[in-house]
Amino acid sequence: MVEAAEREVHLDMPMEVWYSIPDWLHERLKEIIHPERELETYYRLLNTPANTSLRINPHKAIPLHEVLSSLRDDGLDVYVDEKTTPVPPFGECVRIRRGSEKANVKGSKMWQNGV
Repeated sequence: MVEAAEREVHLDMPMEVWYSIPDWLHERLKEIIHPERELETYYRLLNTPANTSLRINPHKAIPLHEVLSSLRDDGLDVYVDEKTTPVPPFGECVRIRRGSEKANVKGSKMWQNGV
């Protein structure tokens, strides 16, 4: 992720180059997003990694608090996003906080048990 302070050091570089935005996309976006600082904010957001989400298998019938506890025991910083949970009939959605993604999701007990 590119921080604003890092960008200030490279002001001689066009923002579309700094943020790795293709020329064709930059040309289209600068026509719709004004002023330029909002365009740069948008580019910064495009370069921000997305949150990781896990859907809880509703057929396993394990209470959400047990799933959260087990994932936390396995080193993941997880939380429930009230905006997207629950998502019937597909189960509940658990988010992994940024920085915690390096923990091994596939190595967790819940993942291995198909929850």
